[in-house]
Amino acid sequence: MEESDFFRKNEQDDVRNVAERYIAKSDPYIVMVSTPNAPGGLFQKIEQEPFKTCIYKKVFLDYTYGLNKIYTAEEIDKAKASPSFGREYDLKYLGLIGNVFSQQSIQLCQKVEYSPSKVNPNAKKSIGLDPSFGSSKFGIVATQLVDGKIQVIHADEYDRPNFADMIDKIWTLKQKYGHVTNIYVDAANPEVWQALKREFSERYDEQYIRDQIAAAYAGGDDGDGNKQKAEDDSAAAIADCDDNEVERAGFDCIAIATNDVEIETESPEEEPILSVCKEVNDPTGEVEPNDFVFTITSGPNTIRIEGQPPSDCQPVGDIFPGEYTVTEEEITDSPDPDSTSVEDGCTLVDNDPPTATGVLEAGDTERCVFINNYAAPPP
Repeated sequence: MEESDFFRKNEQDDVRNVAERYIAKSDPYIVMVSTPNAPGGLFQKIEQEPFKTCIYKKVFLDYTYGLNKIYTAEEIDKAKASPSFGREYDLKYLGLIGNVFSQQSIQLCQKVEYSPSKVNPNAKKSIGLDPSFGSSKFGIVATQLVDGKIQVIHADEYDRPNFADMIDKIWTLKQKYGHVTNIYVDAANPEVWQALKREFSERYDEQYIRDQIAAAYAGGDDGDGNKQKAEDDSAAAIADCDDNEVERAGFDCIAIATNDVEIETESPEEEPILSVCKEVNDPTGEVEPNDFVFTITSGPNTIRIEGQPPSDCQPVGDIFPGEYTVTEEEITDSPDPDSTSVEDGCTLVDNDPPTATGVLEAGDTERCVFINNYAAPPP
């Protein structure tokens, strides 16, 4: 069977079954020859079968076996300029070339030096999800915006994951990175975004989400009769679409904006940024500054953060403009301080447990620093 790795996915098992059922009937030689196609296909499955149980003798012949025989070195050097060289000549499975980013763009990105482990606590971050619980994988990507560039700080995929584990993973990443302004989820997976909204104490009913989407489309008269307005509270219908292309998605009519349609939008209110820090005045040097647990209340949100060595400051995500409260929890393995004070943007309001409050306006960046003071041991 020639180029048998290129049979359609739904035909590959059938082709193998048909060929192998003749083993006991006529003791044939079954020979399959192919250039590698996609990962997970017929040839990779056979390649991954244990040597002791596989009925095939596996022979791997890359271009080096034909060098200076059927290929010259000059011909191979010329072929290496093609992005498909690895698959055609070097036994590499398809999967390195897509149609979203050009090869040139990928090569340019590889020249940019940055470390995914270097997370800027004050940078805006987002998490994108590609949910899947069937044959494909569940993908999670987290990015941060630094100096006008989007940097990937986390990218992973999970094969047939447990649903609850994925929700916990997203929550953990959100707490780890702080200042996550958006989490993007395919709307076709309501079980995922509804579970996340429940986790973050947000409204998650579908009608509310539809109303929010409709409100984003609603506007006034753009001068050529292209009026868009919400007709009622339940369906938030957007009518009078004129000659624009129309897409029906649960509303009466959603106008798809064209180049000659201007939609005025208000700039979103910039979120404030809060970092909670801890300092220690300990003559013995036994207490570490990064040994802390704080609970922060802002608007409807309650956030719990823990110290992560070596940093003695942690950014706090989901902070709303207005008053916030920070409470330091007792650490079982650490001695209680003799006194606690606070600095920067917050004010100490209670000592048992140590609690501070502050006020943030939209766009503010502020620190709230807790200082634990320990008396010197007697001589």
